[in-house]
Amino acid sequence: MSRRRAWALALLFAAATVWQIPHRWCAFRAQQVWDDEGVLALAREVAAQVDSTLGEQDYLTGSDHFNSEWLFGTHSMAAMGFGQIALTSTEDAPWATAKMDACLERLLRPQLAAFDTRRWGRSALSTLATAEGHVAHLGYLNLALSLRRKLGPSNFDEMNDRISSALSRRFEQSATGLLETFPGAIFPVDNAAAIASVALRSKALGGAVPKIAQDWIERLDDFRDPTTGLLIQRVNQEGRAVDAARGSGTTLAAYFLSFMAPQQSRLLFDAVESLLASSVLGFGAIAEYPAGQAGHGDIDSGPLVAGYSISATGFAIAGARIHHRERLLAGLLATTYLFGAPSSSFWNRPSRLTHITGGPLGNSILLAMLTAGRRA
Repeated sequence: MSRRRAWALALLFAAATVWQIPHRWCAFRAQQVWDDEGVLALAREVAAQVDSTLGEQDYLTGSDHFNSEWLFGTHSMAAMGFGQIALTSTEDAPWATAKMDACLERLLRPQLAAFDTRRWGRSALSTLATAEGHVAHLGYLNLALSLRRKLGPSNFDEMNDRISSALSRRFEQSATGLLETFPGAIFPVDNAAAIASVALRSKALGGAVPKIAQDWIERLDDFRDPTTGLLIQRVNQEGRAVDAARGSGTTLAAYFLSFMAPQQSRLLFDAVESLLASSVLGFGAIAEYPAGQAGHGDIDSGPLVAGYSISATGFAIAGARIHHRERLLAGLLATTYLFGAPSSSFWNRPSRLTHITGGPLGNSILLAMLTAGRRA
């Protein structure tokens, strides 16, 4: 063999190694880390974090509003993760239910509603008889309360009834089918959480999806971009788009809608997979904007890396699990393993597992997404 040919073969082997080994290694490790035992280890870490003195000071967004919102999001996503574990794991159900209840107790405290109260001037729970929206607070809180309802009676049932009644009345009275997240700001993804919470409560009590939720689903096309099928990120008071249809909102809404409208959830996720999902060296990622559309990152999408959204990539784990997109899921988990940096102590299968770069909110979101699709 000539020296030139030998060098060419060596370079080809090196290129193949660079192309395959990092992805295969991360995919292999992700499969090991996030098996059932690994998910429980993550759940125990999340439990330890929300059981601690976690407060706004533990988030470094540079904004008091977003620090407070992330604190609320940490507990609401943790509650969803614990609830989803409790639904399908007989052995772990008592522990997971207790941890979910602890999260719900904290979510009902005024401190965790501060992000919403500051923007509206009064707390969401004090305005249930009014027409104010508050869906950033009430939608996510009530979805967790409705999921808790599926696990059996609890001290939270009355609050679940009150919030569901208030949201139902507000949706019925809305000309656009959407409620305000904050004064003058309307985000369809937050409305997806709110309407799903109403439907999930009804299903938990043995009923069908209520008419108000069915009507909302029939209007879903009003909230989607007609060209891409993606969910519009923000609309004005008349229901017209004031922001693009984006990956972060669409992937999260696909998760929420899975609780009441699996076909519509699949419809959203099909658009995500078709237009936003990519594989780079075997690592899966979700773009924030479709090809040909320019846009910037924000607190919802997280920093954009070559157009790919950290939030959308994480939220898409739920949709890939729920809708059985195994190849996409493997790629997304490989990416999450690479950039999430699970604690190296997991080599010894400890009782807890954290993700160094994700922080409390990242751990809670990942728990909710990894347990998505677990239904009783």
